[in-house]
Amino acid sequence: MSLAASGAGYPNLGTMSLDRTAVRQNKGSGGGGIATGNNKVTSRDPVISENTPDNCSPLNTIPGCAN
Repeated sequence: MSLAASGAGYPNLGTMSLDRTAVRQNKGSGGGGIATGNNKVTSRDPVISENTPDNCSPLNTIPGCAN
């Protein structure tokens, strides 16, 4: 678990690929699990849950992530 600004678990401004990665129980100002500045995120079988205030930001930009 981490506590940080936007994108506490994984902040992304470039390109990111998650392969069977768990992102859980992080806290941030937005995108507690993952925050991205673009749509260059790919994922395969991620577990993104229990992040505060939400799992991913912006909403619907990260495949496999539901808030």
